Amino acid sequence: MATIGLALLSLHGWSVGTGEILVLGSALAFTGHILSLEKWSSGRDTYALTIIQLTTCAFISGIASLKNGYHLPPDRGVWAVIVFTALFATAFAFIIQTWAQAHIASTKVAVILTMEVVFAAIFAVVFGGETLTWQVGAGGTLVLASMYLIVLQEA
Repeated sequence: MATIGLALLSLHGWSVGTGEILVLGSALAFTGHILSLEKWSSGRDTYALTIIQLTTCAFISGIASLKNGYHLPPDRGVWAVIVFTALFATAFAFIIQTWAQAHIASTKVAVILTMEVVFAAIFAVVFGGETLTWQVGAGGTLVLASMYLIVLQEA
């Protein structure tokens, strides 16, 4: 049900291109990340695991950047965005997720992370001027319903 909801939120037509392939690869990588944290986070040092995750993230990003080379950000505004993203969207997020996964089942974590697409759709409608279509509404409703059913089943 969540997969159908995500498809309604993110697919526009039935073509599969590079973007869809990258999203699928990203979903598989997140699955591996969630399952790995479930296995290794309980009883271990949250900060040490976070350092390992940040190092891995930097290494993979560095390899991905080799094709086009490295360029310094052009101004303070771009530097501010980079620092904000590095601290809050990456480092602090990894700390919180690593700590939480020591206490929450991976199924619940996966469902919570699925909500990212729903929030992206809400922000796109509220702040980005996107139109709320039946497809977006139905997709969000299916994701929310599946999240509720999974959490209810595990309770």
